[in-house]
Amino acid sequence: MGNKRKTASDNQNMVLFDEVDGICPLCSASLIYDKNGNKYKQFEKAHIYPLNPTDEEKDLLKDEKRLSTDVNSLDNLIALCKDCHGQFDKPRTVQEYRKVFAIKEKLIKNGKSKSVWNSFNIEEDINKIIEELAFEDNLNSYAKIEYDPKTIDSKIDKTLSALTKRKIKGHVSEYYNVVKSKLIAVDAIKQSSSELISSQIKSYYIKMSQIHDDQQSIYEEMVTWLNKKTNSVSYDASSIIISFFIQNCEVFK
Repeated sequence: MGNKRKTASDNQNMVLFDEVDGICPLCSASLIYDKNGNKYKQFEKAHIYPLNPTDEEKDLLKDEKRLSTDVNSLDNLIALCKDCHGQFDKPRTVQEYRKVFAIKEKLIKNGKSKSVWNSFNIEEDINKIIEELAFEDNLNSYAKIEYDPKTIDSKIDKTLSALTKRKIKGHVSEYYNVVKSKLIAVDAIKQSSSELISSQIKSYYIKMSQIHDDQQSIYEEMVTWLNKKTNSVSYDASSIIISFFIQNCEVFK
């Protein structure tokens, strides 16, 4: 007797929809349609590992990893548009299975990252620094502070894209002195503030390294966290701060 398809609750449907930001993760089609001035969700819940696999599918996927032993678990479901769901199911291929598996695995990890946001705070003093960075246009006015530019090369591995690596090195080259000077200024007003900020950044990095096993995801999650926690007007400014702490050894070992 095969597995019964469980009817998802409204909450489970919302989780699946929000997980992909209302966009089909395979073709980028919107999972919302308008009718009479109202918006409606339109997606299908696809089983990543088949609900009731045929003998051929069992053999095809026998060596593949699974996200859950329960085929009706949310970890084994993903929101897709109708066309992509149909193409994914028939005929099922190992290549497509691995692609959707990887997408869902990353979505699960991203969800875990977001779930711990509220558990990790950051000092309000960093808000002012980020705000100032967003509008800073006189970088030469800051005192030169010695640092070893080779630090980044020694800490970054192949799981970080070359583009992101260049961005981080560019941020450090242009803004290391600026951020360091601003942290020193914060300490002059409130003793040990920069040390507390550093420890908070490091703590969040450690948590992210427990969830993600690649530097690209860790970097992106840290920048997003800092951006959200500070209500920053500039994602780039948050990126500069995280790049500073990579150079300063709080992020990446």
